[in-house]
Amino acid sequence: MARFKKYTIQQGDTLQSIAARELGDANSWVDLFQYNDLQYPYIVDTAQEKHNNLEHLVMLGDQIVIPIETTIGDINPLDLMQEDKRQVENLVLGSDLNLTSFFDRYKDKGTQDDILELSGNYKNGDIAVTQGQQNVKQAIIMRLLTPLGSILLHPDYGSNLHNLFEKANSDLKVKIDAEISRCILTDSRVATVSRLDSYISGSMYRSMWEIKLQSFDETFKLLVANDEANDFVVQ
Repeated sequence: MARFKKYTIQQGDTLQSIAARELGDANSWVDLFQYNDLQYPYIVDTAQEKHNNLEHLVMLGDQIVIPIETTIGDINPLDLMQEDKRQVENLVLGSDLNLTSFFDRYKDKGTQDDILELSGNYKNGDIAVTQGQQNVKQAIIMRLLTPLGSILLHPDYGSNLHNLFEKANSDLKVKIDAEISRCILTDSRVATVSRLDSYISGSMYRSMWEIKLQSFDETFKLLVANDEANDFVVQ
């Protein structure tokens, strides 16, 4: 995945001084204005000046791209912009086809014979995609609804909930709570899970859970650990 380093314009900056500091050669200022599609005078002092050529001028506080390739291990996660953090999070938390956007379509699922329906705009032939935190949410739902051991070569995937629903009693609720917690924590992207509320009445069980994902620092470490080629370009 190609990424590039971003630089925020500071007081007194010129393209030459930025090139000298970031690229090690003041003459590389030409690369900066070409890569960022800037036009003379490149960096201006006021918003009024910038307004004369919004797309091709920058000022204090604006960002330009520094075309430097580097390995992901060289990146300080504290230096990443919010958009970069979001993309790193999406990379680690993953993406998948959207299966669970509509609760009414999967609330009664949970046996080997049930198939969850794809979400999307069927009229145009589109299939929706989920990513990041929403992908983790969907993965947890799928894991809870899948009978433990029902997937070939994945004996530890799924939950044992389908075997737990017997005559309601307090001991059964404790077992179901524990199984939900255990199942959620088998997802390595989850840091902690806490039950906020649960109750059981007859054959009906309801509960509410708070799930905290790994911190961004841990997410970034996971990205580094999974990048075997260590080939990454910062943006």
